[in-house]
Amino acid sequence: MARPGDWSALDLGGDPTPGDADRLDRVVASQKDLIDLATTITSGLDEVMKTTDGVFVGKTAEALRKIIDERLRNYITTFKTAHENVRTAMITYAGVMREQQRRADAALTRAAALAEDDEEGRAAHKATAEDAKGILETAASA
Repeated sequence: MARPGDWSALDLGGDPTPGDADRLDRVVASQKDLIDLATTITSGLDEVMKTTDGVFVGKTAEALRKIIDERLRNYITTFKTAHENVRTAMITYAGVMREQQRRADAALTRAAALAEDDEEGRAAHKATAEDAKGILETAASA
């Protein structure tokens, strides 16, 4: 969604709540793809570990099973957990961004409709936009 470019009705030099929540949604979707891939890999590793048909035997097979079970599985599990955590954080942040952008945009619209000399009304709407900015900045650093 296009963001307003002119914030002069609130006496602001720019958008107090910048960002593209739709773009974040696309990144969230790609995080889901990576999580699904890690799940698929884990399932494949489980199948390799269960192989008892005589094809995967001997000391080399035992050594490979140990590497798969310890190092590779740990790596994939850590990878998956990290992407789940990132995805959760991005979903939360995108939600905060949308809400605070809605608030700032509404304040801008209301301020633009005020009489030229309504400084008190303009100050109130500017305070709302600045509050939205603060909330978004806090969410970004959480």
